[in-house]
Amino acid sequence: MPSTSSLPSHSFHLFQNLSHNFQKLLDRDKNHDVKITVGKAPNVEEFKAHSLILRTQSPYFYAALSSEWVKMEDGMIVFEKPNVAPNIFEVILRYLYTGTIVLSQTTPETLLSLLVAADELMLPDFISHIEDHLVSDESDWLEAHFDSVFTRAFKHASWNKLQDFCLEKLCDQSEGLLSNEKFFNFDEDVVVGLLKRDDFVVEEVAIWEGLLEWAMRKCGRGGEADHKWNEEEFKVLAKWIGKSVPHVRFFRMSIDDLYSKVRPFISIIPRDIYESALWYHLKPAHFDLSLTPRGDAIDSKLLKLKHAAIITSWIDRRSNFYSYGQIPYKFRLLVRGTRDGFTSSVFHTRCQSALSTVVLMRVAGTNELLGGYNPSNWYPPSTGSYWKSTPHSFIFSFSDSRNVKTAKISRVHPGHVSGALYVNGSNGPDFGNSDLRMLDNYDLGRCSCARYRYELSIREESSPFRVDEYEVFQVSRK
Repeated sequence: MPSTSSLPSHSFHLFQNLSHNFQKLLDRDKNHDVKITVGKAPNVEEFKAHSLILRTQSPYFYAALSSEWVKMEDGMIVFEKPNVAPNIFEVILRYLYTGTIVLSQTTPETLLSLLVAADELMLPDFISHIEDHLVSDESDWLEAHFDSVFTRAFKHASWNKLQDFCLEKLCDQSEGLLSNEKFFNFDEDVVVGLLKRDDFVVEEVAIWEGLLEWAMRKCGRGGEADHKWNEEEFKVLAKWIGKSVPHVRFFRMSIDDLYSKVRPFISIIPRDIYESALWYHLKPAHFDLSLTPRGDAIDSKLLKLKHAAIITSWIDRRSNFYSYGQIPYKFRLLVRGTRDGFTSSVFHTRCQSALSTVVLMRVAGTNELLGGYNPSNWYPPSTGSYWKSTPHSFIFSFSDSRNVKTAKISRVHPGHVSGALYVNGSNGPDFGNSDLRMLDNYDLGRCSCARYRYELSIREESSPFRVDEYEVFQVSRK
């Protein structure tokens, strides 16, 4: 079924009519040629459907209802699906007929059950739509039930977006993960998924050592690496690390680590991978990397690599965002509200002389991030206040910090460059004196965001708000 969001209004109206007509076809007790018994006693229900629609919409039914598999009774195809609950099958059956599904009043647990059934019935669009809803609208629930979601997600190869959600959450805990017992219980696809990610911010030599220990435990040889194993044992070890090795950035290790910690296992590492790492150290300027470096760790409660990649791209006015490993700036934390306080005096003491700063704040009780970039400094006058001129400052928002698609930037208006920044010793960061500003005691509702000197509004609400965390970073070229 086509995505209704991509249809012109007249086409959408026709789609609605078509969907409604197919709904009536399902509801009317006429011309059905399939009876499907769903569920297990005592929760069993019979559904009637049309084989043509089932086989057209679902590859599973295309095979299951083929002539060589089909079972007939009284001129009807009879089919049993005991492993799906009736309430779940009803939702999927209506989707197969109408191309629609109502998610707003469906619990996350029910949605996961729908995903299990949709995976078996081979309905990729249905799965993708539910995953989008879960990640964007039910992420708090997913985090609260992470272990259960994680376990189920990696049992189903088609749950790509939920797997990505889980891997991102694991990457948020990169520090210490490789020494956590949980890591050694991961299946191979989880380990490979982590190693593929640029936001798995761990020293590469630690990744290699963790991978080796994981593999040794899997093949029954825990403890410290012993490179004096016999040939057969090395073959077993090689099988366990085979899919992971291509995703280890060996070129990020020092020559000493390559020699002492990788070379003993050279018999189970593809020769081209090991030699490429050596050549990178010999001639780095002429080396074409097949893998990009991982991103650098950022000391932040608010800023993740996915945000930093976007913000630094805005700083450099790039049309395409940097990858995590390409970010050319380092972020040095200057102040954190929950650590240092939310007063303007703390802000100026710690930040006023720093050039090129990024301010980031979280609206209290939400996942909304607001921020701004000042290429100059925040040094106040001895008395009063003054305007600072710059064409390069901007403000931005992530209405949902978990979803980078909600990012929005607003650059200073060309006609208001002279009023891009407002500096007052009694205030905190102030962009345009109204567009985004933090007065004293930011956690007490003394922040505001109302467009005036910047091109676009970055927030729907214009009323004052309070923040429960804010951070300021100095950004500088690596």
